[in-house]
Amino acid sequence: HIPKAKKVIAYYVHTNNLRLHEEMLADFGTLPPSKIWARRGHFLSSATKLKFNNEYGVKSIAADDVVMIEDLGTVGCGFISEQYLEALLGNNTEARRTLGIQVRIFIPTKGVFKGMLMRKQGINSKIQLNESLRKVLPS
Repeated sequence: HIPKAKKVIAYYVHTNNLRLHEEMLADFGTLPPSKIWARRGHFLSSATKLKFNNEYGVKSIAADDVVMIEDLGTVGCGFISEQYLEALLGNNTEARRTLGIQVRIFIPTKGVFKGMLMRKQGINSKIQLNESLRKVLPS
């Protein structure tokens, strides 16, 4: 039995100075060396293919769509408005049933974030993050 061939898509950043590139994204210089390597792994996180368009769930969001909120015991968890979540996932039945998504968010003015965004009714912003999700400070 010969295994079925799989298509592999590789994405990479080429730069003469990786640290300079990282510093444009977030303040990697404040991290100890062991944490720098761990945080670089966030760039390589896998993404799920979305059923509605068969594309990977990698989306561009505006920095203004994200606001910081106080951590009220929701460590590792932020919130996403129902309308924004459903729009990101294709405004279909599956999107309406989704309760949360796992994210990696890179915003130079806010930092690097990792965690879960849970559906929340009645919030004024599209995405709400707390400090527990921030893995690297802003650049």
